[in-house]
Amino acid sequence: MLAFQGAVVGRNVEVVQALTDPGSPGGFVVTGVNKLAQRLLILLLTERGSLRYLPEVGTFLITDARLGLWRTLADVQQSAHSALLDVRRQLVLAESEDDPADEKVDNIELLSATLQGDRASLHLQVSSLAGDTRAFIAPLSFVVQE
Repeated sequence: MLAFQGAVVGRNVEVVQALTDPGSPGGFVVTGVNKLAQRLLILLLTERGSLRYLPEVGTFLITDARLGLWRTLADVQQSAHSALLDVRRQLVLAESEDDPADEKVDNIELLSATLQGDRASLHLQVSSLAGDTRAFIAPLSFVVQE
C-alpha cells in the first residue's frame, strides 16, 4: 500500500502521510524505487525504540526534534545524516534475494535541509541498485523546546 500520497513538483514529490487522498477511490499499490523511497521514509520517521518487539528499528531523527536538539540548520543536517546511515543499514538488512534491483537501496543522499521556526524539511534522494533515483521532500513539524 502507498502510505504517503504525494504532489509532484517538477522532479520532486512532496509527501503527505495518508493511505488515501481525499476524493480518491482507495489505496494504491507501490513498487520499484517509489516503494524503496516509502520504506526509507517510514524508517526515517519511526522513532527508534518505539516498536515494542523491534527496538532497533527506526532512527533518532524525530527524537532529536522532539527533545529540542534542533536549534540550527547544522543540527538538523547532522541529525538527518546520522539517521540516513541507520536507515540505509536497516534497508540493506531487510532485503531478500528475491527483491528486484529497483527495490534495493544503493545510495541515500540528503540534498538539502531547511529549518524555519517549528518546521523543517529534508530534500532526499534515494538510488536503487537498478540505477533508478527518486528525489522527494519530507516536511517535518515539531515543537520548539526553549
